[in-house]
Amino acid sequence: RNLSFFSNNIEWNLTGAIQLIPNGGKFYQRPRINFYGFGGIGLLYFNPKTRYNGETVALQPLQTEGVKYSRFQFVIPVGIGVKYKVNPWFNIAIEGCYRETFTDYLDDISSRRYADPATLSSPLAVALSDRRKERDPDYPLDFTRGVRGNPENQDAYFMITGKVQYYIPWKFANSKKLYRSKRKSYYNQPKRGLFGGKSYRPKRR
Repeated sequence: RNLSFFSNNIEWNLTGAIQLIPNGGKFYQRPRINFYGFGGIGLLYFNPKTRYNGETVALQPLQTEGVKYSRFQFVIPVGIGVKYKVNPWFNIAIEGCYRETFTDYLDDISSRRYADPATLSSPLAVALSDRRKERDPDYPLDFTRGVRGNPENQDAYFMITGKVQYYIPWKFANSKKLYRSKRKSYYNQPKRGLFGGKSYRPKRR
């Protein structure tokens, strides 16, 4: 089909997480390693583009299939992750998240058949609607032949993310004092083992 696209997806989301192992009574008593699942809802902005004759062209305004669609769509993010407690104040985490969308136009392609060139808005829209002839000049171009897309399934995407998490002190002015007191308490109280079982550290003097 010789169709291509690229897009920067900007997403705002609200998610909630469930942890496999409960945290301790204090934030610094959380387990060393913990697994979690999360889900929520988000709003996605996407803008599929392509390159044509050395220029970058936005596809949505051209309506290459004769269909007008919005570049804002809702998404449902669902994923799993694992986090590791580096010290009482920092975690590092890695997570994989699948985003289900409510559009089939992330790539500007959905309709099974090519659009009738007579119904498209401009010569540029006609050129980018059916690009088969660019690869094979002898191809018998006919918009009634061939399959352009698959409208039976909505588009989706998957992300792998690395994170650094920091626990913010309530009182920034006394953050050093707070850190020392919390750190002392952290070492003086019974701790959880690698996966949540109790273990103990000697008191530091």
